[in-house]
Amino acid sequence: MTSTQSSLVPRAEQMKKNAYRAVTPVLISLAVMIAIVLMLFYFMSIYCVTPIERMNKGLGDWLSFRVPFAVKGDLKDEVLELKEKIESLINISKQTKS
Repeated sequence: MTSTQSSLVPRAEQMKKNAYRAVTPVLISLAVMIAIVLMLFYFMSIYCVTPIERMNKGLGDWLSFRVPFAVKGDLKDEVLELKEKIESLINISKQTKS
């Protein structure tokens, strides 16, 4: 009976170390995943959401107060195309009223 008890202590220590070895990669991958999601959120906010909010505010100001539609920023691709089309609609609207 004592031989069984004496062999349990090293096995328990080994299992304790193995548990930390198993959990560490999971925690590292979880931290990396959270960092990637935060970076995706940040870049989506900068390049997609913020320019559309600026265009929405500029268009609302033009419709309400006739403030010139001047949206500035790092616009590319479809967002730049949308801005140019809004500007052309505003110019057409100004020409028809004149």
